[in-house]
Amino acid sequence: FVTRHLTHRIHTQFEQLRTRHYLLGETFTGPEGHNTIRYYLGGFGLDGQFDFPLMWSLRRAFAWEQGPLWDLADTWRASEEAWRGSSAVMANMVGNHDVTRFISEASDPSVSGRDPWTAPPPSPEAPKTFDKLLLAQSFVLTVPGAPVLYYGDEFGMPGGRDPDNRRPMRFGEELNQQEGRTLAALSRIARARRCSDALRKGRMIFLREHAERLAYVRDVGDGAPAVILLQRKPSPSNFKLSLPPEV
Repeated sequence: FVTRHLTHRIHTQFEQLRTRHYLLGETFTGPEGHNTIRYYLGGFGLDGQFDFPLMWSLRRAFAWEQGPLWDLADTWRASEEAWRGSSAVMANMVGNHDVTRFISEASDPSVSGRDPWTAPPPSPEAPKTFDKLLLAQSFVLTVPGAPVLYYGDEFGMPGGRDPDNRRPMRFGEELNQQEGRTLAALSRIARARRCSDALRKGRMIFLREHAERLAYVRDVGDGAPAVILLQRKPSPSNFKLSLPPEV
């Protein structure tokens, strides 16, 4: 009730000059929180919420490398079904201020059980750890919704439990080589999204769902679809992707 009352007040008092506000909610849940999040969406509710079930699925798929990648596709479909009819634009992310940093989970999953005051995680050095972050963020930046980058997650800021996940931001020459490489790669993907109608507004169709490989297409019907392939582990085999007839 309070959320709907607030939404009504904002629409009636602050949108008189044809300025439409995007009202985004944060209802923290675990992996099975679709119903709790959905409650606050709809015609008289919020315009979107953070998709925490998807965030946990991204961590399982890429940070911890647990389960096949088709589990991530299944989570995406479950989210789409949960929000159906709400007209919501959901916010996708790999982490926020309530959880340990993605890069630290990718380096050492035990980080969530350590005292952030006495055993803060260091900056990882292994390139594979940053590749995990790049894969997860690539998904965030290429699927429908509003991509959200918690500060530092664009290059791999380490951090344990709160308050260690709120370290001071670093810029420019303060980044190490791996962090700089990750930032440059994600910047290119973000620019591609900005320049592509398909990546911003296109419908999403999964093309291939394997244990270590996930492919999908975004399409708005303008003859310029975007095809995305995420591969968790190197594979020497070649394969072909066929676009559906309607693309």
